[in-house]
Amino acid sequence: MQSPDLWTPIRAFCRPPGRILYTTPHRRSSVVIVLAPPKDVTNPQLEDLLVYFEKRAAHIPQGGEVCLPGGGIEKGESSEAAALREWQEETGIPSSQIEMVGCFGTLVHFSSRVIDVWIAKGPDPRTVRSAPNEEVDILFTSSLRDLMESRWESFALEFALRSTESFPIPSSSGARPAQHVPVWFVHGLPDLLWGMTAGIMLQFLHEVFGRYPGKMELKKEI
Repeated sequence: MQSPDLWTPIRAFCRPPGRILYTTPHRRSSVVIVLAPPKDVTNPQLEDLLVYFEKRAAHIPQGGEVCLPGGGIEKGESSEAAALREWQEETGIPSSQIEMVGCFGTLVHFSSRVIDVWIAKGPDPRTVRSAPNEEVDILFTSSLRDLMESRWESFALEFALRSTESFPIPSSSGARPAQHVPVWFVHGLPDLLWGMTAGIMLQFLHEVFGRYPGKMELKKEI
């Protein structure tokens, strides 16, 4: 029996990177969700696809955190080219070994970071030799099934604008209520996944499977 095409439903929700209207000139970045089909599974399903994650080296900013391969888009570089370049620089695996499927979307984070998220087909992890650079400690994979079955825990990050000498808010603008932003933590993978990367993967899982992971706990309603 011929195995099902695992990529048709993935392509279905890819779209061009979004056009962002900037209020300030922020540097745009690209990350890539690289998915590898399992080799030892009969009639593999979407849940069996593997995702490549990397753990940042301890001595760099946000050291020790798990993230998707990616980084800033250089001047004159396309978003897709940046994702491919960062993949190769950070993992040591040639970009020729991955195949771009499409763009998942553009994340505009509350911290004003703008990130294009790409999706690519990747190589079997058993057949590649990763040589992460000084920014990356390890490269590992987790299946979409593991992500769906992990325990997801959300905490509410609260922030509020207040007037200071360096940031004077006109009194005529009225009171600004506190804002609450959910920050997700994923337990049960080879390492803790949290923050923006967890948020990206949560949206990805929801779009691919049409539902959220089964074990989700909100510490505070948003």
